[in-house]
Amino acid sequence: MISILLPAVASCGSEPANTSAPTTSQEAIVMPTVAEPPSDSVLRGFVTWSRENASIDGTRVTIRFPGSRPFNPQDLCSTAYTAVVDEQADAVTVQIQERSPAPSPGEASPYGCTAEGHERSVEFDLAAPLGNRSLQPG
Repeated sequence: MISILLPAVASCGSEPANTSAPTTSQEAIVMPTVAEPPSDSVLRGFVTWSRENASIDGTRVTIRFPGSRPFNPQDLCSTAYTAVVDEQADAVTVQIQERSPAPSPGEASPYGCTAEGHERSVEFDLAAPLGNRSLQPG
C-alpha cells in the first residue's frame, strides 16, 4: 500500500465532475484537514463515525463529528484530524486519525483535557464519484 500526504481543500469550489471509473489500485490517500501536525505529534486514536455523518457532492466527501479543539502545537489538548482514504472498485474506506502535540520531556501528558465536543470535519476528494460503492469507516 502506498500512502500519499495531500493538503485538504478548505473551501468548497465547483469542480467538473470526474466521470472516470474507480481504480482498483491498492493506494491509500492521506488527506489532512489542517496543516500537517509536527512530526513529533502523537497518534491519540481514531474517530468513530457513521455513514449518516457524511455528505457527498460529486467527488467531494465531508464527514462531520464532535471532536477536540483545533490543533495548536502549544496546546496538548488540541487535535488535528486526518482522513486516510482507501478507494477500491466496490468500496471507499475512511479512517479518521486523531493527532495531538507530543508533551515535552518531563511535561505532564494531556489526561486533564476536557471533552467540549467541538464540531469538526474532514473533507477530501475522491478520484472518481462514489457511484454504487459503499462509504465505510476503516
